[in-house]
Amino acid sequence: NTSHSDQSVASVTICAPQ
Repeated sequence: NTSHSDQSVASVTICAPQ
């Protein structure tokens, strides 16, 4: 389930800079 972890990280990364 790597995609699940990747999706979670992507969401946080986009929310962090914003």
